Amino acid sequence: MIIVCPTKTLGEEMELKICKAELTAVAINEDTVKATAKETPPRNYLWQE
Repeated sequence: MIIVCPTKTLGEEMELKICKAELTAVAINEDTVKATAKETPPRNYLWQE
């Protein structure tokens, strides 16, 4: 399922709500992509989670 939110804040809030429902969710936006690229090792496949 893909949910599109108009702002980063709404996307992150939706991720939290989905996780609380015991489902897997990942908010993908510029900030999360940059943050995962800086991880060691880099997690460049964020959208595949």
